[in-house]
Amino acid sequence: MSQIIAIHTARTIDANDLYAFLQGRIEQLQGEQKSEDGFYFYQDISSVRGIDFWKEAYGYELRTTILSNQADRNIGRWILNYFVNFVPDSTYFLEGEPVKSQHIASLIEKRTFGEDAILIKTLVEHDASTMTLFGPKGEFYIGPSVFLKIESDKEGWQERLQALILKVQYELPLSESDTVLESGGESRKILKLVNREVNYILKKYDYLIFTKDDTISDYGNMIFITNEVLNQHLPNNWLLIDEYTIVAPALSNEQYESLVRNLLEYDCREAFEKETEY
Repeated sequence: MSQIIAIHTARTIDANDLYAFLQGRIEQLQGEQKSEDGFYFYQDISSVRGIDFWKEAYGYELRTTILSNQADRNIGRWILNYFVNFVPDSTYFLEGEPVKSQHIASLIEKRTFGEDAILIKTLVEHDASTMTLFGPKGEFYIGPSVFLKIESDKEGWQERLQALILKVQYELPLSESDTVLESGGESRKILKLVNREVNYILKKYDYLIFTKDDTISDYGNMIFITNEVLNQHLPNNWLLIDEYTIVAPALSNEQYESLVRNLLEYDCREAFEKETEY
């Protein structure tokens, strides 16, 4: 669920001027140009979702998304402050409804992370599903096990959820390999080959591929495992952070072979072949 504020103005602003204005008011502000007229802003270490800002024919649009936190909304507030002070002919619309300039900044802060978290929790619990959301540093996953981990039946769980997301976004070690494989055919599948000697941050894939020995070029030597199965058979030094994100340090030969032995009975190669056959 997004919140879109439309800024109607005939003027074209200088994006560098806006960025300098924001940097002077927000510590550790980061900006990325996503397209010729589209920008993404976030506060390093603090933002959960970031802010989208882009040019439209009538002016500009500012968008916050579900689970935007106070750091995200603060960026949005300062963008609006820029227009109020430096583009005074601007008019504002929230979800299509006109809003006076003196009220628009407060409206962006009406929704809170905590309220959004309650909605996410309701949706997840309704059908035991997992939601994939994107933050400044990539995707994170919220599902039933996350709510168990953060003890969502106890007070303060929304703060613990935010802390968990920020950990996934900013505190994990670097992955030595983010390369994925893509299967052909009409049923496109994303695959991740997991080698024993590599330090990974594993995410959600259609299948993770492990090998029965150190020969990685032999298809017959591979086993195909789902994230759900892997989550139940993690080596002792691997750590599940959210629903699917795993901090997975390199394994010794003995550790890797033990893991593969535990996973053999769950091999999904036949399912993969049926799903991807032409």
